[in-house]
Amino acid sequence: MVTCPSCGHKNTEGSKFCENCGSAMQGQTGTGNLQAATHESAGQQDASGKANEYLETTKKVSKQYFAYFLDVLKRPDGNGMKYGTDNFVNAIITFVLFSLIIPLTIYIHANQQDYWEVPFGGVVVKPVIVFAVFLFVFAAITFGVLKLDQSAVTYKAVLVRYGSLLVPFTAIMFIGALFTFLGMELWGVVLVFGGFSFALVIAPLILIPGFKQNRQRGIDNVYLVLIVYVVTGIVLSIMFSMLVDSLDYMNFYSPFSF
Repeated sequence: MVTCPSCGHKNTEGSKFCENCGSAMQGQTGTGNLQAATHESAGQQDASGKANEYLETTKKVSKQYFAYFLDVLKRPDGNGMKYGTDNFVNAIITFVLFSLIIPLTIYIHANQQDYWEVPFGGVVVKPVIVFAVFLFVFAAITFGVLKLDQSAVTYKAVLVRYGSLLVPFTAIMFIGALFTFLGMELWGVVLVFGGFSFALVIAPLILIPGFKQNRQRGIDNVYLVLIVYVVTGIVLSIMFSMLVDSLDYMNFYSPFSF
């Protein structure tokens, strides 16, 4: 029997409320509240622990990438050659940054105009995905051309090397995006699109000779580079057409009328 603390009535064992006055039984409710509070506290500690773990991992990756970025920026070809496939994450981060700058520059410039409003998803998210896919396709084209020449190379190695070569062009494009943000649109657009164009032109000239071990055998480097240019141009035109079809063509370009 359980005695009610309010009226002294003897209640059946396990009762949560007094059968006589309806008051809560302290022993029962206290146990329930304690268990609930314990579970809630454990859940909060677990969530907090995971959040701290993610934060520390993010800080570590960011610090490592920043050191990698500065090192490669000093000598893109020389220092970039020393990074192997274990730097795959750094290459992916560079791909993301490189893909983000052009759409983000367009979005910033468009929203600086009082009469112009553009959706973030349509102008930034979709193009970023398209640009990122293109970079992977470009690496695949280069890999395919090297395998055509029977070079001993892996797709992952091409991705990592390509990621290091994109570092200086990403820096140039970032400066252009900063100019756009500060209101210097013309210089910003020149740097952003110039960095993108030079990345497409210069990368094959360094990638292919760098991976080709014996230059006296197989297809000449000039023809290998030309093949990359032709196939890349076809793929780029197709992907650009797909991007334009998913957006309003006039709205996509009108922010850059000076």
